[in-house]
Amino acid sequence: MIDKMEDVNETSKKSRPPPNYFSRRQQIRLLLLVMSFGLVIVLIGEARDPANWVWLTGEQDATVQKESVGEVDIDTSYHPPPPQSDPADTIRIVPNFNPLENELARFFPGVEPAYLAEVRDRAPLTHQKAWFNLLDVLNSNDSEVINKSSTGPITFGQLYEQPTVYRGHLVTMRGSVKRSQWIDNTKNTNDIDGIYRFIVRPENGPERPVVLFTLNSPEGFPLDKMIEKQDIEFTGFFYKVWNYQADNGRSYLAPVILARDITWTPVVKQASHPSMSVIIGLGVGLVGMAVWFTYSVYRSSRHLFIASHKMAFQPSADDLARLDEVESGPSIVDQLNDLAARD
Repeated sequence: MIDKMEDVNETSKKSRPPPNYFSRRQQIRLLLLVMSFGLVIVLIGEARDPANWVWLTGEQDATVQKESVGEVDIDTSYHPPPPQSDPADTIRIVPNFNPLENELARFFPGVEPAYLAEVRDRAPLTHQKAWFNLLDVLNSNDSEVINKSSTGPITFGQLYEQPTVYRGHLVTMRGSVKRSQWIDNTKNTNDIDGIYRFIVRPENGPERPVVLFTLNSPEGFPLDKMIEKQDIEFTGFFYKVWNYQADNGRSYLAPVILARDITWTPVVKQASHPSMSVIIGLGVGLVGMAVWFTYSVYRSSRHLFIASHKMAFQPSADDLARLDEVESGPSIVDQLNDLAARD
């Protein structure tokens, strides 16, 4: 009887389901926690890339300062100069010759130095004579002649800090276009229907814009308010440092260049490879899912193994009851004694 009770207790222990350490809701929370951890790692890696932050084109608040290769950043926000007035006893000496007579030899044929002398930096585009004079010169000459007459490559800092030195001279620059636009300009007597405007970030320069106006645009070049990075090279006349109002209502300064056309190098999209941070984040997420899946399979298979083992090797209550009905025969000792007595 005691043996039967022990067998029943052992059977009840084996038939008891395994403990459930995590409920289904807790398993879902654990999975979401692991995936969130992987996402945080990815975001931390992407946040380290400056390209994912606001690219400062000059038409936004110039609060992000960045030192780029070859040239430090420049604050191009406009600060009005303090008012100045000459004393009452000021004497001005005016030369008795025209200082612009010898300037003609320094400029490209057709450029009028007298018009350039009227241009004022850090002011709006209000000097019509110099503007259309430079455009007429560009329109009257071939691109090959203009390119060969360039004084050479120029930087943003040179134009911004020394506008009077480079005004009216042909300069060459490389950069990437961030904005492009066609401006209709039919109200003029110079047979110019319109002009293209490009916002260019100079190569190896600060993240400040150069405003480029051209008479022509390459076929297929995207014209839109905001475009993807497009690399160009151009040679044109430096005009002035322009004071313009941005979309945020603030005033900024930017060098202005007038060119006949541009040389465009179309950007070919290449298959991007995931960064190390993305790979680590995805790896952590996949490992977490694998751990959760393995644990779930283990719990299910362990429960099924115990159940099948119990069905194969453990007698049921009916089997134990039928054993009681079986009549017990003589013991081994009685059978041996019975054989010896027969002899």
